[in-house]
Amino acid sequence: MSRNPKPTVANYREFKPYPKIVAAVARILARQRFVSPVEVFLEMNLLPAADLDRWKRGQIPVLESVIRCNLTKAGHILRLLRFHAHDLNLKPSITVYQHRGHHLRFSRSGEPMIEEAYATHLVVVGKHNPFATGNTAAPPTPSADAKPPIPRSCRATPPSAAPAPTPRCKHSPVETTRR
Repeated sequence: MSRNPKPTVANYREFKPYPKIVAAVARILARQRFVSPVEVFLEMNLLPAADLDRWKRGQIPVLESVIRCNLTKAGHILRLLRFHAHDLNLKPSITVYQHRGHHLRFSRSGEPMIEEAYATHLVVVGKHNPFATGNTAAPPTPSADAKPPIPRSCRATPPSAAPAPTPRCKHSPVETTRR
């Protein structure tokens, strides 16, 4: 192996920062339904929050200039994050970072592939967030004999309010008689 091997599908779990990335992603997903590379750098204490705020306000021209690691390690972290997100079945979603109508830059080079890697948020698929804090059990599933809920528009009015209840739809609990 060379001195700085590139993470691949075959070896990405062997890289030193991988367990830290896994822990950072777990903490982020416990709070919200998506992970951004910027938040991973924050969680790993490689990006000071104050510098991130200054970059978002346009006071720092390039985010990489305030990340506390070299560019090779930052690139490896971005790549390892994508591999881990794939394992978790997170969907990539490109996000635009702007300040007063101007795109914020992540990298010194401005290369589109690098900018996209930083700008891609990884989103939980589906309505339920299995990573959220307090979700120890699966969401409740209705039993086979359970009746579906009756829509509010189909519910019968209370007897005191209506002189003769008439069915409004097929979900109504009032029985009808054929004439």
